[in-house]
This record gives sequence, C-alpha cells and structure tokens, in this order.
Amino acid sequence: ASQTPAQQSVKAASAKPGRQYYVQAGSFRQREQAEKRRVQLLLLDTEASIVSVERDGQSWYRVQAGPFDSSSQVASIRGKLSREGIDSLTTTRPGD
Repeated sequence: ASQTPAQQSVKAASAKPGRQYYVQAGSFRQREQAEKRRVQLLLLDTEASIVSVERDGQSWYRVQAGPFDSSSQVASIRGKLSREGIDSLTTTRPGD
C-alpha cells in the first residue's frame, strides 16, 4: 500500500531505542472517518497515520500520532487535542 507524505514523515521520525510513545486519536470502522480525523490532526500541526487492525473479523482504522521519545511530548499533544475536543489515549511499544 502506498503511503501519504504525512505517513512517510511519521515513520522517518524514529524514536530512540527504548520505549516509544504513540497518541491514538480515534478508532473508526470506516476509513473515511479515520481520514477526516487525520486531517483534523494535520490542521493542528500534528502528523498522524492510519493503522488498520482486524478485531473479531472486522477492520478498524486507528488514527495515531508518533512515535514520540518522551511522555512530556505525549502530554503536550494530548493537551492540544483535548482543547479541540478530540479524545485520545497513549499507547507504548518497545523501541527498535
């Protein structure tokens, strides 16, 4: 699947080894809804990508920003989203 420039730049911004933080700003059944949310984040100067996952035989499209190196970066992004009425949650993954 081809990636948008925003998705490519998110992947290029690699975090340091260790824990990587992501901000999930929605999970949608329809890709169009996820794309609308991704654009909302872009308008807030927050790069985001859409990650497709399958649960119980159904596709979900998650809008995620990151990776970020620190919880303070995550807090800043989540604060910005909250002020705009966008619910979010933090996820973590081991670094490369």
